[in-house]
Amino acid sequence: MSNDTPQLRAFKVKFLGPTNHRGARITITEPSATRFEGIKSRKTFSYDYFTGDVLKQGINTLERMGFNLKGYAQTETGDAYMIMCDNWAEDWIDLNGSEEYQALTGAVKQNEKYHAGK
Repeated sequence: MSNDTPQLRAFKVKFLGPTNHRGARITITEPSATRFEGIKSRKTFSYDYFTGDVLKQGINTLERMGFNLKGYAQTETGDAYMIMCDNWAEDWIDLNGSEEYQALTGAVKQNEKYHAGK
């Protein structure tokens, strides 16, 4: 019996509320990557109040990073979303090393320095 169902990579997008020291954020993780030693596939981004939606911000961020998105679902607990993509082999994109991620985190760091008065 053959299975023609495509295998997809899953990314978990979750909202992190503000604290006394940090503003609201979202995290994007690739849970299956944690099975491999030394791989930390988790990125944190400032929450985008203009977008105003965790799922939409996660989708926009992954698309800007070059991922081929194929669908999404809400997690069983309802506190996060899973976004699926099909970037494999030559199309592989590392959540940690994409140029878009570097640009996004660079802009966040510049903004934090500005607001800290440095």
